[in-house]
Amino acid sequence: MSSTVSPAHHKAALAVAAIVAGMVKASGIDALVRGYVDDLTRNFLDVLDGKLSMPAAVKQHHLFLNELAEQAYDLGMTDGGADPAEKDDTDEAAIADWNIGQDGQVQGLWADAKQLRADKGELSKDEFEARHSALMDRLAQWGDSLRNLYSLAKGNAQKNQMVTWHFGDTDHCDTCAKLDGQRHRLSWFLDKGYIPQENGSETLDCHGFHCQCTLTNDKGEQVMP
Repeated sequence: MSSTVSPAHHKAALAVAAIVAGMVKASGIDALVRGYVDDLTRNFLDVLDGKLSMPAAVKQHHLFLNELAEQAYDLGMTDGGADPAEKDDTDEAAIADWNIGQDGQVQGLWADAKQLRADKGELSKDEFEARHSALMDRLAQWGDSLRNLYSLAKGNAQKNQMVTWHFGDTDHCDTCAKLDGQRHRLSWFLDKGYIPQENGSETLDCHGFHCQCTLTNDKGEQVMP
């Protein structure tokens, strides 16, 4: 069976990406994430239409990462009350580690986009839309990862302040349940890898997916994410 990508479907896909990335009066990290997800979405739709090759999409994605990592980290430092010009080795290592982790996933994303284009003539409308939606969700997660880097930078800038872990309105994993209500210096949480809502976390049993936990300071202000 055949399946085509209609202009209406493209328009709807872009609208969904815009909402996920926070289109309404976005500024700072919201604007950076919004622009990133928008750019990935346009490239994704161009790959499906045959307007952009997989190698070109991969190359552009690597360029996005190289440019945005520094920008997101600088924003996080600024919002955390630190001067980005005073990055130390810890900050530079955080940016490098994030880039390495992201770079390793780029090829797989665009290979799946290319495969969807190759398969779409054999898929039913429902099958195509299910795979299309799954890839759109993955694009949003790339934006979440950029926001995580911003949160890490902000946290590093504020790491000596006292903060408390709080549950969000969702089901909780054992790790988050154990951390709920604990009060430590922010550096304590960061050094142990306890970063709320960090997608792909290796220290949270929920791996950060659907996590709604937060860290707040003694004034009740949210520090992370």
